Amino acid sequence: MKIGLASVQRYESESLIEWFAYYLLQGVDRFLIYNHNMPGAAADPSVDIWKKLQKFYDIDRRDCTGYDFYPVVYQNIMDTFRHELDWLIWSDGDEFYVPRYKDTVRDVLQDYNDKPISALGVYWAQFGGNGHITEPPLVTQGFTRRAEHSRSNNHHLNCIVKGRHAGNVIVTNPHIYTTEFGTYDLEGRLIPPHCGCNVPEAGCPGVVTHDIMQINHYYSKSWEYFKKRKQVRGPGDRPPEAMGGYITDDWYRQTDFNEVEDLLLWNRYGDRLIEKIAFIKEQIA
Repeated sequence: MKIGLASVQRYESESLIEWFAYYLLQGVDRFLIYNHNMPGAAADPSVDIWKKLQKFYDIDRRDCTGYDFYPVVYQNIMDTFRHELDWLIWSDGDEFYVPRYKDTVRDVLQDYNDKPISALGVYWAQFGGNGHITEPPLVTQGFTRRAEHSRSNNHHLNCIVKGRHAGNVIVTNPHIYTTEFGTYDLEGRLIPPHCGCNVPEAGCPGVVTHDIMQINHYYSKSWEYFKKRKQVRGPGDRPPEAMGGYITDDWYRQTDFNEVEDLLLWNRYGDRLIEKIAFIKEQIA
């Protein structure tokens, strides 16, 4: 079973190796990385780090620029690489898929190999800043408090597409796709293709699950990270002068949820992750 991971990376150098190491532990074989070159972040070393990693790992790295290109880029990745894979995980640089019972994401996917589906929808568990003013050394260790699963933020999802066996797949938005055999949650419920945020007010079923696997979504991070990185680079899908093109300080305060202590990821993978990060850093030094 060959597993790929696709990601449009928007200058995540602070946690890039941690994110990459985590997905190696989860059984990913191939990485499809599109570096989104954005104004205000030219000094970020992400591209150089990816180029070093390419010498040791199966990484297809490309550059993209501009705004309003996400559906086109995502469709290009689908059409170019999906048929070489059994599963294609879609993950932003602040998203970590975390199995609750199985040891790895690869183990979870084994259970869905023979099911007549095109994709699996996995829901966010949005993490807050844990009160950190400055950024901690590791995201997965430093940010352990999240929003209640019932919050509407955690009705957002991302998808794992069933590679060469998915049939036709059309990118409708960056979070969910129009698929030939349907996108289902991990408990077997069909997710309509317009329900990237599965809430009733959007005409969606509104029933979500975080039981088999969740996506730890490190949305806010520290106040330092927000001011120096997230706010400077903006949302990515629109220029700064466009409506919603500037992320306000109030946005941080309104999304900084720290309601539930959630150590699922760190307790299960923390020691192995530290070792893997050290190994990779030594490789590319």
